[in-house]
Parts: sequence; structure tokens; C-alpha cells
Amino acid sequence: MFLTYPAPYGHWPSIKGEAQNKFAELYSNTPFNSVPREGISRELIEWLLVNQDKGFRDDEFYKDILQMPNDLPTLRNYYSQMSMVDEGVGQVLAASERQEIFEDTLVIYTSDHGMSLGQHGFWGHGEDTWPSNTHREAHHIPLIIKHPGKSHGGKVAESLVGTTEIHATVLDYEGLPLPESENSPSRSLRPLVQSGGDHWDGAVFMEQEETRAIRTRGWLLMQRVKGTEYDFCAELYDLENDPDERQNLADDPNYQDVLQDLTVRLNAYFLKYCDPKWDLWHGGTVKSNSTRPFLWRELWGENWAPSF
Repeated sequence: MFLTYPAPYGHWPSIKGEAQNKFAELYSNTPFNSVPREGISRELIEWLLVNQDKGFRDDEFYKDILQMPNDLPTLRNYYSQMSMVDEGVGQVLAASERQEIFEDTLVIYTSDHGMSLGQHGFWGHGEDTWPSNTHREAHHIPLIIKHPGKSHGGKVAESLVGTTEIHATVLDYEGLPLPESENSPSRSLRPLVQSGGDHWDGAVFMEQEETRAIRTRGWLLMQRVKGTEYDFCAELYDLENDPDERQNLADDPNYQDVLQDLTVRLNAYFLKYCDPKWDLWHGGTVKSNSTRPFLWRELWGENWAPSF
């Protein structure tokens, strides 16, 4: 079964104002001190200006996206809808126990992307700034796995893993052949789930249109597509000394060896695994939609279009 919940959808009008659902009271007086109050970032303002220049959005969009960060009713509504999801997942697990299939079931709980709720001065995920970003809040997601058999308490694995691993993990538990490493980066999480050990090289790779990134335990590097008229810059963060990703070290001469090493790893990954048809950085297209079609038409010609 593949079960997806439409809530919480992280933008107005679906989370505007005080919550009206059954969990609203849980959050009615919550100050949400764990969510920092920050000024609107330059990257968000520039994204709104780009949208306006290209004629993509109406005035209401600009008003809304600037009001959401630091808005307490929106935060309370958002989190109350997450409690609705938690309740729904609990109902599914309870039903599997009543049907006596719980111990034979592999359960994977995750999400499609993260969500900045004002951190770094924007609301949304990686596409909601200009250029797009891969900050932790925008891409960090839950991943909880219950493997078949009796549970003997939870384990926490500190390894960095990505959603690409889910494919191989499901195949592994089904006893089906795993994808060959030459053709797919997907690796089964089964050893990690069952032992809790660390068997990984500690890196995840991400792409958000014009931004590609590598995250390790110690570093985050964001690279941007070349050859555009826009002043895109690389970003490098020391996650040990700067876990909130505030100080960009990409132009610091003391970190050029780190920058070069991570750039080589990032480029090698996409060179190996990126299907040319979907390689946006080298003339490819996208499988569904793009929030920057103007960028790719400027790079690859007016005939560029998403492949629906």
C-alpha cells in the first residue's frame, strides 16, 4: 500500500489562520520557540522579484509568502495538521495489528521534501528562494522504518541516507534482485535498519533545478548551473562549526581544498547517474514541472518544455 496524505500542505490558504481541526487546541497556546524568528531573506525577495519580472504570479502571492514567516496562527495550523497525519498513521498500524499482519509488514514513514518555516528567512522548500537552496530545513525529512518481525525497541542510525535508498530497500525485503551500482545509486537500508550500525560513506546528493548539492557529516556544498545571465554563486558550509549553515566559506581561500574535493564528488555522482534525457544542466528536461522554465529556455532555447 502507498498511502499519501494531502496535509499539511505548507502554504496558504490551506494553513492560513487558526486551525479548525480536532487537534487545534493542542497548539492554541504554543509559542513555537524552537522556530526562530528571522527577517525575510534577500534570496526570497529576489525570487519574488524574478517572478514579478517574468509575470508568473499575481500580487496576492507576494503578499502571502512574505506574511507566512513568523506568523503564529500559520505555525499552529501547520503543526495541528501534522497531528492529523500522525493519527491517520496510527489507525493504519492499529488495523494491521487487528488483521494480524503487523509482524509481517514492512512500514516506511517518510516525506517528499522538508519545509523551512521561516528559518533562513523564507517559508517553503528549496525552490522558494533565488537561487534555490538545499538548507537542512528545506530538505531534511523523517524516515522511520519498521521491518517485519517482532519489534525489540527502536534504534537510531546517524548515517546520512536519501530517498533513493527506499527503492533498493523494498526490493531487498521482498527478496528481489537489487539494482546494480553502475546503474543506480540506490542501496538497501536493511543492514542499517536491522543492526543500527553505520555502513555508509556518509554523503547524500540533492538537486533542485539550478542547484546541485552534496551533504556530508561535516560539509554542505551547493553548486549552481553555469552559463546563465544570473549571478549564481556556490555556497560551502562547515557543519561542525556552523550547524545552522550561516557562514558561506566558498570564497574563503582557506577552504579551497574542501571546495575542490566536494565539487569533484558532486560532479562525478551526476555524471554517473544522471539520465541525459532528464539532465537539466546539460540540455535535458523535467518529468513534470519546473518553477524556472524561463531559466531553461534561456539556456537551451525557446523549444525547451517539461515532458508531461
